[in-house]
Amino acid sequence: MKYLLDTCTISETAKRIPSEQGDALRRGKPVSFADSQIAATASIHNMTLVTRNVDDMTGMGVPILNPF
Repeated sequence: MKYLLDTCTISETAKRIPSEQGDALRRGKPVSFADSQIAATASIHNMTLVTRNVDDMTGMGVPILNPF
């Protein structure tokens, strides 16, 4: 089992998701796995998150743009 864990590659996005979800819980605003995955991906790649879902994504640590 240790060999398996030592040889696995975990993406930076996967590493960041628990942090995103934990931060949201501490703010008293839990987020879905999908929203935390989207925010983590945008954060790692230094991207602006373009969404209509501003309420759920606010406070996730990424710039947000609602073009609608």
